[in-house]
Amino acid sequence: MHLHPADPSRATTRYRRPARLLALLAALALLGPAASADAELSFQEQSLELPGAPATLVPADLDGDGLGDLAVVVIYTDWDQIGIEELTEMDQVEGLVEVLTIVPTLMDRRELRVYRGRPGGGFALAGEPLPLPLGVLSVGAGPPGAPVLALTDDGAAALRLDAGGRLSLEPLVADPPVLAGTGTYLAGLDLVEDVSGDGVADLLLPAADGIDLYRGRADAAGGGLEAQPFARVPYPDLPATAPASRDVPLPSVLDADGNGLPDLLFRRPGQGLSGLRVALQTAPGRFAPAAEVSWPHGHGASADDSDGSPVWIGPVDAAPGAELVVTDSTDEEDVGMRKELAQAREPHYRVRVHPFAAAAAGGSSAPLASFDVTGFVEDSDRGSDTDFTLPGGFLDLNGDGLTDLVSVTNDISFFKAMRVLATWRLTLELGFHLWCQQPDGRFVRAPGEPPTSTLTIDLRDLALRQRSLFAGDFDGDGLRDFLALGRARQVGIHRGRADCSYPERPDRTLRLREPLRDLALATIDDLDGDGLDDLAVTQPQPVDEAGVSPPVRLDLYLSARTAGGGR
Repeated sequence: MHLHPADPSRATTRYRRPARLLALLAALALLGPAASADAELSFQEQSLELPGAPATLVPADLDGDGLGDLAVVVIYTDWDQIGIEELTEMDQVEGLVEVLTIVPTLMDRRELRVYRGRPGGGFALAGEPLPLPLGVLSVGAGPPGAPVLALTDDGAAALRLDAGGRLSLEPLVADPPVLAGTGTYLAGLDLVEDVSGDGVADLLLPAADGIDLYRGRADAAGGGLEAQPFARVPYPDLPATAPASRDVPLPSVLDADGNGLPDLLFRRPGQGLSGLRVALQTAPGRFAPAAEVSWPHGHGASADDSDGSPVWIGPVDAAPGAELVVTDSTDEEDVGMRKELAQAREPHYRVRVHPFAAAAAGGSSAPLASFDVTGFVEDSDRGSDTDFTLPGGFLDLNGDGLTDLVSVTNDISFFKAMRVLATWRLTLELGFHLWCQQPDGRFVRAPGEPPTSTLTIDLRDLALRQRSLFAGDFDGDGLRDFLALGRARQVGIHRGRADCSYPERPDRTLRLREPLRDLALATIDDLDGDGLDDLAVTQPQPVDEAGVSPPVRLDLYLSARTAGGGR
């Protein structure tokens, strides 16, 4: 059984000429290894020592004191011993003898730690860690009455912290999920969204036959969740008989048709947006059967227009409802290696934005917008079905409520491709081209030079667990800042501007305690609940003689407001 927590609006980008280059790099790998504004951005640094890797970080105010706390799920393996008692006979000893045999064994351990927020900033450990049994399947943010919620074999439970610092799990919902009994912990399921449309987050529980929706409560009544689901939505394309292996799609929540009620979007595993299904909420708590979304074919402007590749679904303009975005490659085909490398560095696409309503009705329509861009176009801020996921995508860069686009170029060369033979690693300098949506719907190239960052790919592990570099607002001005990672210990923060551009020089440069080993080890989130995004970096430490999993130091770089509330 496989759960697919990925957002159904994730992109599946069909590369044309660049795809051949990526295939070439994979084949090579198979051959075997042969600022002036520093004062305006202030950070408080703190390190948390953990026995293993943090699987989940959940910012929440658990004790209700108005300060943000941090719940951390840690999973690790270490040596332990098991004593086996047995009765046996021994020569020259009358009767049976009890023998105790000590057997060394490896133990998988899971625990949940809570760090309380301190008035002066930072965190302090609250009591003893809570051991998590195998029946705890996932932990994440919950509704206000249950700010940290656990998915368990029995249903859902809320994490509670008493005045003495003791942690416990309080059962809230008795509804075994489809994963019950597997003993698998899944991070990042994102099961809490406002589906009812009342402004309070609800629980999407993946049950055996579909998604059970439990209404969240703004107060602590009922523990934060209603005991009975307000709606049940069957999984689309569910087989009549239970197969030996089963893929369970988890939906994303989006008001696709613009009626003010959130809808549920499912996608078939492995098909990306091409297998998208949508269950429209026609009235509060009532959902239509999930229906396939028909993507637009061409746009009628020319007989040469191809069907294109679906890359995104979401709100693009200020009108209610969602739009569908497709792309067509405009690069030449059947070219030589030199030009193919050039196109792999700077591919060109035509982007078309179509209204969702026409596609949902099974028809096609002229695009709301059509424009040409340089760089790969995909939705990596929400994820992708592809192994290669680049840190660009569809984002509101300047906080004006209109979706902008970040396309990505790179500096691949034949020399770099040949170095893969010796190192199995490929380091690329990425350029981020910014396309800012105007009030009239046009997409305009942002002024200035594109920001850049470095990405290192280990071709023995082709899955690029890439974090978005445009995810943070470190100064609280509502604009997305750009985080330049990948340059050893230096992290540059470039503050966003109203025209979607970024300064060439960083407004602040953070120096990490250790070099960042993998971009997937960096997390950007508001960890302390002060409205400013922070940076967390996981740094594995040397393994001691008794350990198996490496201990971890979680380095926190917490944004802090300057005196007087300024930045």
